[in-house]
Amino acid sequence: MSVRIKLVQFLINFNENLIFYPRLKRYYSKELQNLNPLIMDVGVNKGQTIDFFLKIVSEAQVIGFEPNIDLFDFLKLKYKKNGRIQLYQSGISSQSGKLIFKQNIMDETSTLKL
Repeated sequence: MSVRIKLVQFLINFNENLIFYPRLKRYYSKELQNLNPLIMDVGVNKGQTIDFFLKIVSEAQVIGFEPNIDLFDFLKLKYKKNGRIQLYQSGISSQSGKLIFKQNIMDETSTLKL
């Protein structure tokens, strides 16, 4: 993998960990207090969002969709001991029928879009 791709992935992770998820945590910690929510994660990737919500509400139920077969296999192993997480190896779109999954070198940018 090139240095440029690694730098972009680092910047994405940096933004998520220092800006994006802390802001979400402040909001959802209040909104989900005393609830047992059902979380739907469309495009699970490596499970960042699932991990985020389980830290806030450990008893949450999660349904996740990930079309990338390599990531899906990784996720099955990662969450195999958590019976509250259901994973499906498929994508979700506003279009019905079959779409082509465009898998990019940076899995964060893979898409079903035309």
